[in-house]
Amino acid sequence: MALLLGLQVHIGEQVESLSDLPQSHFQMVVDASGSSQSTNSLSCSLGFKYQSLSTKGVTLGVVAQFEKPRGTSMNDFNLAAHFKRGVFEDLKKQGLELENIVYFCGETHYFVMTPSIQCLKQNGVLRSESDCCDQLALQERVDPAAFEDFCRDVGDFFNLEQSCAFLPQNSGVFDFSLRRRSSEALKISVPSGKLDDPVLVCLCGDALIEPFWPEGLGINRGFLSALDCAWIAIKFDTRCGLFGEKVEELKAVSRCSFEELKRVSAFTSTAILHNTEKKGAYTADPMTRYRRIGHLS
Repeated sequence: MALLLGLQVHIGEQVESLSDLPQSHFQMVVDASGSSQSTNSLSCSLGFKYQSLSTKGVTLGVVAQFEKPRGTSMNDFNLAAHFKRGVFEDLKKQGLELENIVYFCGETHYFVMTPSIQCLKQNGVLRSESDCCDQLALQERVDPAAFEDFCRDVGDFFNLEQSCAFLPQNSGVFDFSLRRRSSEALKISVPSGKLDDPVLVCLCGDALIEPFWPEGLGINRGFLSALDCAWIAIKFDTRCGLFGEKVEELKAVSRCSFEELKRVSAFTSTAILHNTEKKGAYTADPMTRYRRIGHLS
């Protein structure tokens, strides 16, 4: 798609500041580089401030994938303990204490879930008693055989065929106890040594706000923030420069869109977002998506 639009694609580039960008003249940059955990990220170098959001204690997730031979399709599902108590009580009786679980039937049988740490320990998945570790250390604490048994038990509970081989290279335990979000989605930045050449910078996806998966946020915030950036690009008039009334209006729309985006979850979406039953209802224009900010766009 990028090639069809006449864009240049640079593979393997590392950009930590605006001066690293391959083109010398530009007026808008969108940072969609993913997780902001690195203090050397582009957004941090441009002065975006991040707030750390942590859960109570360590929160671990599990991704389990199995091969999908022909004829082993299952229906997708998304289950949370506070909505389906009976299912999760039955899981717990089998030693599988989960907060929620999602299943997708794609090229593989894909499960992602949030088991309690105590559950992982009781099933022998975690070797160490320590609850605090980084991602690399976490992988070293996982017992591969016990992890496979645990994933297989979950699959069995949901009637996954035994013929579906476990895919250890595509499965694992991950820690999402700590996540970060930017204090703003848009700002004016001045490249080093180019005081007369300011740049409009927008953040989207995980570079803007890292999701908390158990809340049902998933990729929806990523799409919404990308559309927010697209709307800024559409309304940004390069002839007006980066200062003045027009840009202040863009900043106001960006602030309001970001405030709504932070409030979106599986439990609040109907109150914050417009109904999406009508095909093509959502566009880049925030008024087609967020209920409360139509008057600003």
